[in-house]
Amino acid sequence: MAKKNGRFLIGYNVQQAVDHKSRMIVHQSVHRQQGDAQYTIPVVRDVEALKDSLPLAEGPRTNYVMDSGYSGEKNLQELAEYDLYVPDHRLAHEKLGGKVKPEDRERKQLAKRAKAVMSPDKTPQAPAAVLPPGTGPSFSYDRSRDEFTCLAGRKLVAKRTRILNGLAYRTYRTGGCGSCSLRNVCVGPGRKRKDLLIAERHLASLETYVGRPPRPLRKSNPEGRTVAPKSLTELMREKLLTPEGRKIYAMRLPTSEGVFGTMLATRQGFRFLRRGLSRVAVEWAERSIAHNLARLAEFRLGEN
Repeated sequence: MAKKNGRFLIGYNVQQAVDHKSRMIVHQSVHRQQGDAQYTIPVVRDVEALKDSLPLAEGPRTNYVMDSGYSGEKNLQELAEYDLYVPDHRLAHEKLGGKVKPEDRERKQLAKRAKAVMSPDKTPQAPAAVLPPGTGPSFSYDRSRDEFTCLAGRKLVAKRTRILNGLAYRTYRTGGCGSCSLRNVCVGPGRKRKDLLIAERHLASLETYVGRPPRPLRKSNPEGRTVAPKSLTELMREKLLTPEGRKIYAMRLPTSEGVFGTMLATRQGFRFLRRGLSRVAVEWAERSIAHNLARLAEFRLGEN
């Protein structure tokens, strides 16, 4: 498979669809291209074609539950007629715990424990200051030391001089803004460090520098302006954050990841024995058939 950096990975991209109730594989395919989003539509279409070819009784609508790698506005548009549960990357990592794979969850827990041991308990921070509308934070200037002092008492020292449009500017910088209680009124949300860029010709008479107010995360929508309709990605976020959506999406881990874990780890299926796409496709199809036969054997044993 070709990687983004121009190199190649000796491996293949395996796609499969698993039935939640029986844990049987109902679709499988092998590809050379990386990335799962390009296979969202083909996989769903193939499963629907399989359902149409079988004499199945009319049942509830099929839920297609996939991880964030299969997301995309185009995919949601093409498959709008089906009941999809596909989070985008932002929602998956912020609200749904990432891709919710066992190995990812274990790494996060270990990192969290290590951080708790290494870092002492932090005292509660004071409420963030509120500045008058349209104003920014002020920085006092000490000419003898050539440094600024911010609202929290941190020193911004001179780092370098830059030439912009024929004028000399001096850069002043500090650190630790990420844990400061005044961060939102000073550097604004999303920034970790504050830099001041001051023209050297102004330093001789400067005593206090008043910065511009930080920009909000989103611009407010004035009254009377027509609000754009929500995208399918935004509607999918709302759907997945409902109690029913969370319940259905939670089925993905024991279903697809459970089958992959069994085939790769328990049955040592993480390596192919042959080379070439056509030979590997046959080999993976054989492994999928073996998995389904094992599931059928378990059903028969359960009946006895």
